[in-house]
Amino acid sequence: MIIFGWRRRVHDLGGKYALLCAHCDNQVEARLIKVGTWFTLFFIPVFPYRINYFLRCPKCGKATRVKKNQLAALQPPAAPAEESLEKAA
Repeated sequence: MIIFGWRRRVHDLGGKYALLCAHCDNQVEARLIKVGTWFTLFFIPVFPYRINYFLRCPKCGKATRVKKNQLAALQPPAAPAEESLEKAA
């Protein structure tokens, strides 16, 4: 008997992206999430079947799917300048 199936793995890719949530209508800083669906054989992940990216609203928890061509257009969040870090110390 061969046992096969699939499972999902969720990875928080970090960063905060400005987004107007379509569900709760709040201007939020959404997190980029990667959801991978893996084919499994005897409960061991063998290869990725599908990979999707989402922006998740921190207030309501709803996620908005980001297509592959839109992913490249997302601007990564700006890293804090070293000067502002020195002033805080």
